[in-house]
Amino acid sequence: MEDFYRSAGIFFELQPHFFLRRVKEGKIEDSQLRDLLTMLPLDSVDNIDYQISVVENRITILRSIADESFREIRTKGVNFLEKEKEDLNRIKIEDMDQYK
Repeated sequence: MEDFYRSAGIFFELQPHFFLRRVKEGKIEDSQLRDLLTMLPLDSVDNIDYQISVVENRITILRSIADESFREIRTKGVNFLEKEKEDLNRIKIEDMDQYK
């Protein structure tokens, strides 16, 4: 299932309007939406800065969508991604403190 979520996240970056339309039409649960947006590419696994960059990019994409029919999904998605970004930044700080 993780591979699907990773692929969906990449698809979101490439086709955000289509992705949001499918989420809305499919009545995707919040927990699934969170996983679809926050599961990061495999090549980011050992690179926290890249992970943060991917999350920030997805936040930017969501915020740029002006279609009001997606407002609820957009808001939830940004909230999920902001939380993910906070968690990643916390992990980054903890990792840096570990090597001091």
